[in-house]
Amino acid sequence: MNELFARMLVAYDGSTDSKKALSKAEGIAKQNDAKLIVAYVQDQSPAAPISDQHTIPHGTSMLHQTTNYTTSMPTPDNPEQEQADMLDQQADEILNEAKLKLSTAIDVDYEILSGPPAREIVKFAKDQDVDLVILGNRGLSGLKKIVMGSVSNKVTNDSHCPVLVIK
Repeated sequence: MNELFARMLVAYDGSTDSKKALSKAEGIAKQNDAKLIVAYVQDQSPAAPISDQHTIPHGTSMLHQTTNYTTSMPTPDNPEQEQADMLDQQADEILNEAKLKLSTAIDVDYEILSGPPAREIVKFAKDQDVDLVILGNRGLSGLKKIVMGSVSNKVTNDSHCPVLVIK
């Protein structure tokens, strides 16, 4: 192949910037007749939110969401498996969203990775011998980014290949 980029990896988490990255990746893949790999990374660390829908907006009072009643909630037999199932379902939904956004005219694979996002993206890109990594400047990590550092910054610094960060 004489293409500049034959294999590309785009990190997709459903955030606004990752949607922009997906769109840009699609265009570059078409121009280069390249294979595109769309990856979603499940960050299973305890600080990682299961979904951005479970966060409480700034300024919301927890006092208004409590009751004085004692309720008996059934506990799952295997809470770890239940959480893993929820994470898998979330990953499937996010990758299905990406599938709906992409043209069928390009060769695309979809992958679910598990672990710290920056590390997993860099490792996967190297293992798959990709020529270009494309990701959004900001994802769904919120406050964790301030404490731990930007995923895009870590990927840019540690990747074996060029990285395109989309704003």
